[in-house]
Amino acid sequence: MMLNWDNILAAGLYGIGGMTVYMVLFSRRLLHMCDGNAKRWVLLSFLAALVLAPVVGGYYLGLSAWLGAPIAIVIILLLNEIRDAMLGRQCAAPAPVESSNTHISLVKPFTTFDLAERRYEIRNEKWQFDRFRVVLMSDLHVNDLFPISYYKAALRRAVAAEPDVIFMAGDFVSEHHWIPLLPGILAKMKAKCGTFAVLGNHDHWVGGDDVARTLRECGLILLSGETAKVPISSDHNAIICGYDAPWGCKDYRLPQKTNGDLLLALTHTPDNIYDLSEAGADAVFAGHFHGGQGRLPFIGPLVIPSKYGRRFCHGHFKLDDTHLFVTSGLGASSPPLRVYCKPEIITVDFLGRGM
Repeated sequence: MMLNWDNILAAGLYGIGGMTVYMVLFSRRLLHMCDGNAKRWVLLSFLAALVLAPVVGGYYLGLSAWLGAPIAIVIILLLNEIRDAMLGRQCAAPAPVESSNTHISLVKPFTTFDLAERRYEIRNEKWQFDRFRVVLMSDLHVNDLFPISYYKAALRRAVAAEPDVIFMAGDFVSEHHWIPLLPGILAKMKAKCGTFAVLGNHDHWVGGDDVARTLRECGLILLSGETAKVPISSDHNAIICGYDAPWGCKDYRLPQKTNGDLLLALTHTPDNIYDLSEAGADAVFAGHFHGGQGRLPFIGPLVIPSKYGRRFCHGHFKLDDTHLFVTSGLGASSPPLRVYCKPEIITVDFLGRGM
């Protein structure tokens, strides 16, 4: 039987159009479904409906006028991704003042345990204190495939930075049976004024109450729609707020602050940035995206589980008067490896009029 190359070309173009739609839905919607058999069936069903069916249909339609539809879809969705990337660049804030081990080598694609560190400085003469240091970590995804020594070494480096507070932005585990591994890792997480945490989507999915109880037993201060105050001068405080929507508390409102106070919000997903910025947060700390976890050289991540696409993928951003810090996290999940995307620890120094 002779192959009809026009029909094969049409099938490929329809398949590309369907795959583009599928990847957008996968990143922005489907990934946020709770893990389990139902999610797997939904992913397979959408894959069949959006990719396999168009390939078959495209083969029989051939190079007809209908071919304009998948081409138009690809162009529209790519333009939308470019728009989100441009908006992210418009919000981009100053680069770190210090970096360690951040270089990516093309000949070393697997970066799962190749820990990087970045330190930022935020200055404001209105703050009535000298310096307040925050260390941000996220997405440990503790599992028995990763050496416990890796996690312990990373947390030792965080403590060695002598932070005033340590923030942990959720996703401590991906499976319930790995919760017992947490105490051996987190027990020595000490900062001058405490270690604060929120839960991530995986924590809620596998058993939020059990993860929360374990974190508290390890000495972490868990904030879910709650606020803590840390003195930073004789008259002013760092007001630390935990906001774990959309999986946890959804109705929390940030408190009012007085002049000279520092209002900091800890959340799992950067998608909450607009609500938290409007509420008056000085800075928001988040993770969730893993920096893409797998990135293509010169192109970047293919999958970001965000309704804003790549807009706030990783790094330092500023919206109005609110700074946003998004870490690529420490661990990896589904699959448990990183490609051209290093894990990291972020340090942020808030410097007042005395510095």
